[in-house]
Amino acid sequence: MGGRMVRGRSLSNDNVINYVNQNLVAFDLNCNYGFPANCPALAPYERFYNNHHTPGQGEGQVKFSRGFTKSLVITPDGSRILSATPSAIITDDWRENANYNADGYLEFLKTGDMNWRRLISNR
Repeated sequence: MGGRMVRGRSLSNDNVINYVNQNLVAFDLNCNYGFPANCPALAPYERFYNNHHTPGQGEGQVKFSRGFTKSLVITPDGSRILSATPSAIITDDWRENANYNADGYLEFLKTGDMNWRRLISNR
């Protein structure tokens, strides 16, 4: 819960919201409920989750059981990652991480969008 509240600073920012609404399709994936089928870009994250997940948020000694935040911009067909924020374990110092910094998050989104435009212009 703490991570969501902190990340809310970037996800509640008007500039971020406006950019997403105008340029992207957003979705939130809680890995505890599974991964979308036919989305190869998420395969490494699904493997990581399957290898490191411990049941119950915050239970166990594994640091990933406490949760972490990762944001991705992927192609519409789910085949390729266009931009990614650094992983942020909830207990890390979040102040400089783009996941929790509205300006950094907006730059991450713009980078993904720019990479998409570059990709489709080269086809």
